Parts: sequence; structure tokens; C-alpha cells
Amino acid sequence: MHRYETHVWTHIGPIEVCFDQIPRLEKDVRKDRIWRFVAIIFMAHAGLIEICQQGETLWLSQTGTDRSSAEEASMEGESSWH
Repeated sequence: MHRYETHVWTHIGPIEVCFDQIPRLEKDVRKDRIWRFVAIIFMAHAGLIEICQQGETLWLSQTGTDRSSAEEASMEGESSWH
């Protein structure tokens, strides 16, 4: 999960980005889409990103939360993503 969260984080910023614009990590398109979706749900729950839905399109943006403290906790084995 951390791999997908990091990947998503590197592709979004304060300006909204379409979920489908985030590149895949896996060859299996369906599996990759599921993992990216799960990652954004966990990240939104942690307050790191905001998700906005318009029709069938998901728009993502960073909330301005400092991720460095979340990464440090994750490195110490304390998942801050849930």
C-alpha cells in the first residue's frame, strides 16, 4: 500500500488532478486501478488529500498537510495512513 500512496502523492499537488491521469504501476490495468483507488481513500481518511467527484471523474488534491511526519511514523512501523 505504501508504494501506491507514495506514487499517488508524487503525482498530485495543490491543484486538482484527475485520478485517471495518475500513471499505472502494474501491468494489470484493473488491479492497478483498484490499488490506486484504495490508496486515495486511505490518504483522504488520513487528511492528506481531498477527493472531489464530478460525474464519474475523481479529482484529487493535496490538503497542505505535511507528509514528512506521516512518512516518519510509517518508517517506524506506525502506519499513519489509517
